[in-house]
Amino acid sequence: MLGWAVGLLLAAFVLFCPIFLTIYLVTDLRRKRCWFAFYILRHVKLHGGYAAPYRSGIAFHLTDKKAVLLPYAEIVSAKGKFQITRGFRVFAYSQVFETGSAAHFGSALLLAAAVQNAAVLLRGVLRAKKKCRRFCGDVLLHRDADVLQLSQRIVLGFNLFILLLAGAKLLLRKLMEERKAYGRKRQKQAGE
Repeated sequence: MLGWAVGLLLAAFVLFCPIFLTIYLVTDLRRKRCWFAFYILRHVKLHGGYAAPYRSGIAFHLTDKKAVLLPYAEIVSAKGKFQITRGFRVFAYSQVFETGSAAHFGSALLLAAAVQNAAVLLRGVLRAKKKCRRFCGDVLLHRDADVLQLSQRIVLGFNLFILLLAGAKLLLRKLMEERKAYGRKRQKQAGE
């Protein structure tokens, strides 16, 4: 009897305990590349690589020999397909924007000010809509170097129960769509 109770408590703990996913992004706007890494529980690396644009989309380089191509048309059409991410909560967000220009320092200074103002707006949105607990946005200005880079760290929290519910909802929706398509096909065959 004690074994069942311990097993049940352990299962409830695993289902409802928050799990943290940390995403690191480093975007070099001059080289047009974005390096990424995903960590679970802050120390266990899930995956990493980099993304770069190609003629008709974005290429995600997962290894030295493997890349996944994502056309821009699929990105636009996939807008509603990521409802499973509603179970994720943004706990923390931090960014460091680096800019500089040896030839046009005034332009770099104006860009740094604009980015700092945009960070203030982003902070308000994340706190109001996503209940983000911690936000940090900094700007580094380089005087003698040509730099244009954004480094980000995003900490998301979720639990397996919410993820399983969202997955079940997506599966149920897919089954309902298949059932409707099957019913229309049967009606069409009956009418012929």
